[in-house]
Amino acid sequence: MKKALFVFLFSVLSSLFLHAELCPFQTFSMPVATFGEQTGHPFAINRVKDILYSLPTEVVRNIDISSLKPTHYYVRFMPSSREEMELIQLRKELNLYPYPLDCEITEGFVGINNPFLINGFPQFWAIVPIDYIIDGIGCSVAIESELWCPSFLCESENAAKESILTKNMEQLLYDIICNSVETDSTDNGSQRNTSSYYPLGYVRYQDDTFNSICGLQGMEVEAYSFWNSYTGISNVNGYVSFGSNSFNGSFRFRLKFYRDDFSIKVEDSTSDLEYVTDSGTNSLNVLFSGDYSKYSAAFYAAQRYYYQLLDIPRPPVSSFWLARLWIHVHPVDAHTQGWYGYYHTEFGVFLWINRPTIHVYGKDRDGLSIMSSGIYGTTIHELTHAMHYGIDSDLYYSIQPRVKESLARGIELYLTTQRYPGYTVGYNINRYTALMRDLTDGVKTVSCSYYYYDDTGSTPIEPMTYNDNVNGSYTYAELVEAIKTCTTPQQWFSRTYSLYNRVIGPVLYAPFRFWFDL
Repeated sequence: MKKALFVFLFSVLSSLFLHAELCPFQTFSMPVATFGEQTGHPFAINRVKDILYSLPTEVVRNIDISSLKPTHYYVRFMPSSREEMELIQLRKELNLYPYPLDCEITEGFVGINNPFLINGFPQFWAIVPIDYIIDGIGCSVAIESELWCPSFLCESENAAKESILTKNMEQLLYDIICNSVETDSTDNGSQRNTSSYYPLGYVRYQDDTFNSICGLQGMEVEAYSFWNSYTGISNVNGYVSFGSNSFNGSFRFRLKFYRDDFSIKVEDSTSDLEYVTDSGTNSLNVLFSGDYSKYSAAFYAAQRYYYQLLDIPRPPVSSFWLARLWIHVHPVDAHTQGWYGYYHTEFGVFLWINRPTIHVYGKDRDGLSIMSSGIYGTTIHELTHAMHYGIDSDLYYSIQPRVKESLARGIELYLTTQRYPGYTVGYNINRYTALMRDLTDGVKTVSCSYYYYDDTGSTPIEPMTYNDNVNGSYTYAELVEAIKTCTTPQQWFSRTYSLYNRVIGPVLYAPFRFWFDL
């Protein structure tokens, strides 16, 4: 009896996870999606009318086919500059696709060797309601076709009232169109049926620091077909679902290496990185490895900094005044000066748009590959510069580099060790200091054997030591608050002392004096 009960429970639990185990992990080295010729959207109004005209007379009796009106436009946006692209992406009501929706797509990455570029910038396709105001959108726009959408899929409450077709006729027409497409696609000629397919699954990456497969948390995943589109966010295990939403036929997944406030870019590309699956009904089960584990680690760090931290400020968020932050990941390159990464802000032609930009490198100066924890930590470090810039953008460029880098180094260690407990960083006197570490941990003797004289890098010196007696009196959030309005180490000390008078002045001043050689 117990054995039978165990078998029954095991079968029930197994069925709960059946969708997620339908296909094996898909691992790739450098897969790039390929695109066929555009064939025209299957729901183009002229095609829909042709289908109606082809139906038996008794089926379409009393229907004035010629009066069937389009409900949507299928449009192509053609930005020719970064400014135009950013203005388009600020329109959150648009679901933009960086590739045509009316062509065959083979599974792979989008944003690498993008074939849809104008002056080096990606084009976007979208479906918009017929009453959407296109004029003044901010870039060149082409209406590729007028579309018909059945009223049961339209967001407009008046769609059913305005339709000249009955609900049964709309459903018949919708099924005919979907069958005609799916018969010619990857479903081996199988016809559309009434089964419901619930999109769900996993997105994971190979973390070489942990030497294991990890869930890629915080990734926005879209499941979509011709008219239906559902969005979910992956959890800490990489699992994503879309509630009770389902499809009656084939659909695709889009895995977006970007969110509203930041975007992962491949090297110096202007295109957002995403991954698109083949059309079908399988669950999602994707594993990123190789170079793409570096993109994954950078994404993981960015989404955590932006959307999961509560104790320190976020980097600047996207708005009309500030463009989405770009994170360029160079997986097989080393910086010419050996930097692991750097941050800078550009100013656009439209002077109100500032462009925060980060570069993260996948190899060190010796050509050795940087592990996932290093990519994660470098991303955190550079995002801290962006956060520091966001505190006071006017003051930022007057702040001494040693103050900026001490903040970035401290937050890098603080946040990265939360994910990678064994993570360590190097320090030197007068630039990449351990000030924040010493103000937040226990009493100890500190020693340092490197001094940062100039931008050629740190120089070995005879070890210098001091006694750290602060005994963890401060939090990282307090030190970030104290650094506001400060441009020098002396100001940072004075503001910390005045805001949080927890230790006597000489004890607090000792780490400042040691690390900044005051």
